[in-house]
Amino acid sequence: MAFRTGHNKITLGHHLDDLVETLLMNMFHHGNISTMAPRVEFFDGQLSLVRPLATVLEDETRAYAASQQFVDPACRCPGKMAFVRRDTKAFIAELERHVPDVKRNLYRVLSR
Repeated sequence: MAFRTGHNKITLGHHLDDLVETLLMNMFHHGNISTMAPRVEFFDGQLSLVRPLATVLEDETRAYAASQQFVDPACRCPGKMAFVRRDTKAFIAELERHVPDVKRNLYRVLSR
C-alpha cells in the first residue's frame, strides 16, 4: 500500500514500554533477547518502518495525547498476546517499585 500511494515510510506508534515489554516477553517465553527495532529497512532501503516513539515512555505519550485531546486507541494485540502483554506490564510495574528506572535501563541493554 505504501508504494502504491507513493510513500516510503510506515510509521507505528510503539513506545518505550512496548519495546521493553516485548523484550521481556521474548526472553521469558522464547528464550531470546530481542524486541521491535525503532527502524527497519525493507527492499534495499526503499521502504522504512519507523517507530518514532521508541524512546518515549507510555505515561509521557498518554499525557501528551490527553493534553491534545487525542482519542485513546484500543490495544490491538491479538487474543492470547493481549493477556501476556498485560501480565508483563504488571510485572514491570512491580519491578518499578524497587528499581524506578527499570524501563530505561532495559531499553539501554538493547542498545549495547
